[in-house]
Amino acid sequence: IGAAVEPLFEGLPPELGIDGILQATQHLEPRIQELHDALQMEACEWMPLNYDRMHSAPVPQIGDFTKSSQKLAKLLCTRAEAYLDSGDPDKASRELFVVIKFVDIMRFEPSLVGSLTRSSLSAQIVSDPTWHRLLTHENWSDEALLKLQQAIAPIDLLGHLESAMEAELAGVINAMTASMNAEPWMDDGFRVGLRIDLRHIGPDQWLGHIERRFRSYFHNNLPRWMPRGWHGQNGARVIEWYDKCILSIYDSKKQRVYLKGAVNTEINRAPATPYSFIAKRFIPQVSDIAQSVAKSQTNWDLLRLTCALQRYHLQYGAYPENLETLVEDGFIKQLPHDYLSGDRPTYERAGQAFSLASQSASTL
Repeated sequence: IGAAVEPLFEGLPPELGIDGILQATQHLEPRIQELHDALQMEACEWMPLNYDRMHSAPVPQIGDFTKSSQKLAKLLCTRAEAYLDSGDPDKASRELFVVIKFVDIMRFEPSLVGSLTRSSLSAQIVSDPTWHRLLTHENWSDEALLKLQQAIAPIDLLGHLESAMEAELAGVINAMTASMNAEPWMDDGFRVGLRIDLRHIGPDQWLGHIERRFRSYFHNNLPRWMPRGWHGQNGARVIEWYDKCILSIYDSKKQRVYLKGAVNTEINRAPATPYSFIAKRFIPQVSDIAQSVAKSQTNWDLLRLTCALQRYHLQYGAYPENLETLVEDGFIKQLPHDYLSGDRPTYERAGQAFSLASQSASTL
């Protein structure tokens, strides 16, 4: 999929108006259709991230994915609006379907990096007011809107975060176990690096630099030589803190995030003893992560609800008095709720327009 995206942007004139966008991008039609067909396959995914070398190895891939997604969303949303203006809702639905599925394509990446990228990109794309304007366009058909509503329905950012955090915990325990049998902390890599550093600084700076280098290396490699019992105690502390302070603040089945104040307070206040000082380094500030995921998921849910409202309007010529009518008439199975507050979205009807608002999301 990654290789299929970049050609979409070749030869696209900058700042093109709506009227000329379809003609100017006509040569991209086969590639967009190819993307559409591929993204309908259940196993279609972005290339798996490479973690073989170091933790920073996926960063260039994430950067490519993010840039491609943003470009793709901008291009296809513009084409979708042009198709709607010309009275072709099926083609407009295809364009937006590609955006939805492409933005969500990181769902197969099992790491925390994948979960955060998916959530962050969702926040950037679906919070754009353009989506509300597009989904409430007068030229939609019920079939085209239903396709978009069904494409959004399976998106589960909180479930992805939950599985990623469990994988993160397993990775931490695995790393701590592996470090018990590693080489001594004063290895050849340290000596070579120190010699290279000293060639580029003056003699008057050597002592301070050597001290900083020793401190940094000692800090980073301490787990390699400390007693095995310390490893076990730190591993137990990691599991305890994950259970108590991380895995308990969200529930993917109930689709809720529970922010109980500063969930990392207990960890931050805990003294750095031989049995906990490594564990303290491995606990992420998950409250911020969970809050971001809650906002992104609520935005997706509001877009899905907007599709249902517009389908109702197509059939009855007006928007419903309340959201419960959508469930009663079969336009949506159940109403979404705010992932932070648990409340239903606030809905207001004003003639041939409406607004949706939620604590965690942008107002539509």
